[in-house]
Amino acid sequence: MQKQRHSYSYTILFWLVRFGLKIYLGKWKTIDNQDVPKPALYTSNHQNALMDTLVITTDVWDRQLSFIARGDIFKGKLAGRFLRGLNMLPIFRPRDKVNIVEQNKATFSEVTQRLEAGGTVKIFPEGNHDEPRRLRPLKKGFARMAFWTAEAVDFETNLHIVPIGTYYSAPQKIATDVLVQYGKAIPISNYKELYETNKARAIRQLTHDLAEGLKPLMIHIESKEHYEAIELLRKLARKKIQATHKFEGDILVQNFKSDKYIIAACERMIREDEATFKEIATDTLAYKKGIDQYNLTDDLFEKNQHAIGAILLKIIGLVIALPVYIYAFLNSALPYIILKKRFLSRVKDPVFYATIAFTVGLFLFPIVWILQSIPVGYFLGKWMALIYVLTMPFVFKIGLWLHRHWKKARAEYRYNYLSRRPEIQDLKVLRKSILEKIKM
Repeated sequence: MQKQRHSYSYTILFWLVRFGLKIYLGKWKTIDNQDVPKPALYTSNHQNALMDTLVITTDVWDRQLSFIARGDIFKGKLAGRFLRGLNMLPIFRPRDKVNIVEQNKATFSEVTQRLEAGGTVKIFPEGNHDEPRRLRPLKKGFARMAFWTAEAVDFETNLHIVPIGTYYSAPQKIATDVLVQYGKAIPISNYKELYETNKARAIRQLTHDLAEGLKPLMIHIESKEHYEAIELLRKLARKKIQATHKFEGDILVQNFKSDKYIIAACERMIREDEATFKEIATDTLAYKKGIDQYNLTDDLFEKNQHAIGAILLKIIGLVIALPVYIYAFLNSALPYIILKKRFLSRVKDPVFYATIAFTVGLFLFPIVWILQSIPVGYFLGKWMALIYVLTMPFVFKIGLWLHRHWKKARAEYRYNYLSRRPEIQDLKVLRKSILEKIKM
């Protein structure tokens, strides 16, 4: 058996990306990722483009992952060599205008070799990414790779398929919270007899079993007709459900559990009394239209009025911290403007927004900070320039935190002011009515 490959460029980028994600993300929690067998085929839902790969990859300490990526990004010798140095392997589609049979055959062969060597390969079995919080039909490529690997050694392998679910609070926004959950690993040896008698059926069965293993680990809204209403209801009813059921875990885990509970309750209501649910859905969409009209968010409506004393204390604290905020803003304004004007403004697919923001920012911000440290070094000395560069990531993080809380304080004050209007009072009544109609 060949030795599992080790990439030094992967190691360097691993720590760079992990540090960057600590700055970029909000809360970041991983559950049940200990003692995952080797070799393993990591499989997860795919909602947030490259961010899904980066979050999972940089949270794995005991192994280097190989992962499948779109073939078109490997164009050019330099790009291809660099990406392969990071343990990335291309998968080609008809639109890539290459001989996809031959090209993908080579990739599948490489995947099989790495799994035989005890490695871990990351793949998205949905085959593409999309915004809706739903598990799309799984492609069979992951199953074929797994069975080819097992067949090559007569199923004398410990290969497992590992389902992984990712849950983002707001996938395309900076400081989004993310929960990564590992499910029960599926041993490929369980399918040996079935594969030997009927390969196609074994592939279908493994694909089905993986889908069933993924759904509990992610937000899966089955209904397409009522998707938007359920997506709104899982947030609108979250506090009510958490107060009633007292879910265990930190706030991120509680949010996930309450979301799953609400979605299950909505889909049960659709099956048992769709007419009533359609009324709730209509009211929910009307409520969302109303709060959007006034540029408000639902979390503001969880209170009839926000305590003016608490708002004033927040503002006083933010005013005290204003010098830090100004310092962070002035030193990060240039890379932010470049990122927004030159890169983010050209993003056509919203799913790529977070990926572009993070990957470009990961290099752009440090480069600008280093350039800005030159005059600091000239006037204050080399040590001050070094301190400036090393502290800027943390100053930037603090600046983001202050910015979010400033926006929150302004939103609460504005909500209190607008609450006097009869239209806002009507929205409060409508929200209360929606919550009362949901059978939880």
